[in-house]
Amino acid sequence: MIGYGIDLIPTSISWCKIRLFIDVGVTLISLTCSCSSTIDQFVTTSQNAYLRRFNNIKWAYRIALIMTTVWWLHSIAIFVFYNISPITKTCVNTDTAYSIYFPIYLIFFCHSSSSNDCIWIFDISEYSFDKSSC
Repeated sequence: MIGYGIDLIPTSISWCKIRLFIDVGVTLISLTCSCSSTIDQFVTTSQNAYLRRFNNIKWAYRIALIMTTVWWLHSIAIFVFYNISPITKTCVNTDTAYSIYFPIYLIFFCHSSSSNDCIWIFDISEYSFDKSSC
């Protein structure tokens, strides 16, 4: 981030790590909330009384707290594996294993397939339940 011509990234290792930590954590929490919202909508409109029993505010708070904690703990690896490169003066990954893990798991699995599949499956299921009840 450059403000008033001052670039904090090459000079602040903590800014480098905190910025990425928050970025990854908030992104994953947001995707989880989108999936949870779709699942909640499906459970609420279900004709099955057993499924509707799970539509409870206590469950929602617990699941939200657990998933938020999991994603923040998952993002801790950024504090360990990211550092400022002395050559390029940018925030880069310094571990080869994490550089393989990060694009495969976080970008491909979390951002594209799993969240979209979750939303798609429960939306289609809800639509079919709504259509059959008319």
